[in-house]
Amino acid sequence: MPGLIGSAPAAPYWLLIVGLTLASIAPAQAGHWRLVSQGDCPGPQISGSPGVAPEDEVCTAAFAGKSALCFTQVCYPGCQYIDIPTHACQGGAELAQVYTCEPEPAAAPAENPGAAERQPLAQ
Repeated sequence: MPGLIGSAPAAPYWLLIVGLTLASIAPAQAGHWRLVSQGDCPGPQISGSPGVAPEDEVCTAAFAGKSALCFTQVCYPGCQYIDIPTHACQGGAELAQVYTCEPEPAAAPAENPGAAERQPLAQ
């Protein structure tokens, strides 16, 4: 077969680029939602999810202090993620469980790894 000996197969470079791009994106550090009250918080809805509790993946550092409203007393329970700080909620006509986002703090790098294992030199 002419042309095959000594030649490298064509590589899907686009797949390599996509893989490296995805590997370099740090995953968002999810936090948790704390139930603060029952009521409403009218404002711009960012997204929504099904279920009776907000999804931890939505609670990121960028969404810290913002609100989630979860409607549990309906046929199809779900949550709305609202772009308003929970402390600024003014109430409204709906009745929902109001949560606030408390993201996990970023892990601090160790200042001096291995320092506990090192012993002073005997003199």
